[in-house]
Amino acid sequence: MKAVLLIALVATISLRTSVAVTITDPDLRVEEGDDVVIVCQSTNSNPTIEWKYNDDDLPSDERFNVTSSESGSTLTIFNVTRADEGIYTCKESNSQFDAQLTVYTIPIVKVTSVPLSRQITVGENRTLTCETNAYEERIEWTKNGRDVSQMTNIVVEDDTLTIINTQWTDAGVYECSINITDIAKQDIVRSDLYDLVAPVNIILTKNVKLEEGETARIGCNATGYPSPT
Repeated sequence: MKAVLLIALVATISLRTSVAVTITDPDLRVEEGDDVVIVCQSTNSNPTIEWKYNDDDLPSDERFNVTSSESGSTLTIFNVTRADEGIYTCKESNSQFDAQLTVYTIPIVKVTSVPLSRQITVGENRTLTCETNAYEERIEWTKNGRDVSQMTNIVVEDDTLTIINTQWTDAGVYECSINITDIAKQDIVRSDLYDLVAPVNIILTKNVKLEEGETARIGCNATGYPSPT
């Protein structure tokens, strides 16, 4: 009887799974001067991850630091500036993921005036300027707490407010407010006030004639802004 020899062939099949990378926080808003950390995680172990900034290599700046781990890569940007805004991309094989970095500045606001004097001169044109270091700002002007858009002799253009043919009634408190969105996507408002004053005008009642012994009553009316006392 012939012996039958069975030979078993064992094949080892390697399955290559698709690689996927993700960034834990793809929408980053940070204040200028802060540090920002962008974490890229991969489904592959010990991945080789490449970072891009606006589809180009990362800036050759010591403020940019990349560290690797078994699960991904971390990009840290120290002391961020507005110039660092943009799209940061982590890439591995055919997979990539983007993060948008937005840098904001807590605004400083100051109102200046031309002419410099705070006292109104009737008939002049006066321009108030809202000076700020903010960007992407939303500027709002008010007079004594009221929106100026319906005031017929006031023209607002960009960061300036111009009073045409100024009258004493234009005296009051003008406020410039700046609105920005912070890291938590909450509105931050900063403002500055500028007082325009009207000169005091005193009016006495007309002359009166009295007999000796009668009581004299002399009226005095004063107008101006702020209201005289």
